Amino acid sequence: MNRTLSVFPGAAVSLYSAYQYPHALAGVIALSGYLPMQRRWKENLSEANKTTKAFMGHGDCDEVVSYRWGKASHDILAANGIDVKLHTYSGMGHSACQEEIDDIAAFIASRFELSPKL
Repeated sequence: MNRTLSVFPGAAVSLYSAYQYPHALAGVIALSGYLPMQRRWKENLSEANKTTKAFMGHGDCDEVVSYRWGKASHDILAANGIDVKLHTYSGMGHSACQEEIDDIAAFIASRFELSPKL
């Protein structure tokens, strides 16, 4: 397995491109975002990344990208066999919080078999 994570400035880019990428990735991190081109995404799903785990983090008070979009994207990924977990952060808008940072550190550590000490 390639020891590369897909983390782009935009969650939409991460979610779409990681699962189209022809080489196996260690994981995908998507924060406060959604899966674009949902119908086309499945058509181009890469065999190499069908089992790549995804971490989605989203505040339920996001004023930029609706939490509903993130949840719907999670549901589509899961329905298509992607091992994805949506972490919901109560009261958080389009930003980050310490709990989310800690959860990301734990996800990265799990994908690289590291201890999540910060």
